[in-house]
Amino acid sequence: MRRIVLCSSFLLLAACAKESASPKTAIAPAVPSKTPGEVVTESLMAKGVADADKDITQGKYALHINGYPPAWFFEYEALLKDRLNIEYVAGSGCTDDNEMTAYFESYDNRVKQVLKARHGPDIFEKFAREAQSRHEASTGPTGDRKPVH
Repeated sequence: MRRIVLCSSFLLLAACAKESASPKTAIAPAVPSKTPGEVVTESLMAKGVADADKDITQGKYALHINGYPPAWFFEYEALLKDRLNIEYVAGSGCTDDNEMTAYFESYDNRVKQVLKARHGPDIFEKFAREAQSRHEASTGPTGDRKPVH
């Protein structure tokens, strides 16, 4: 009986040693899943880029105005419309809707990327400076020196 127990013990030890010598499959750490809001935001960002590409291929250039524009914005808007055929349209307004803001930002970034490639990287700054100068010539200094884009 003692031999059987010793043999059994030996076999168990041998099996354990063999098991520990074999490579083990590593368990990958759990990747946190995205929240529904993150999924929606990414989807809207992709849609913004796709919609911008569609409009660009049709020769339509639009940018969205969000929040309160600077005093010289209407001169800026007129310059972009007259010289580059860019329309400004209402964006997400003054809301904190992150999902819609993500859509409008991705759309606008794609349009700006194309326009900067065609007209130079500082095209929006040039028009902003000209719009400010025009506005100041008609109303006096605004103190508003930040370009819209």
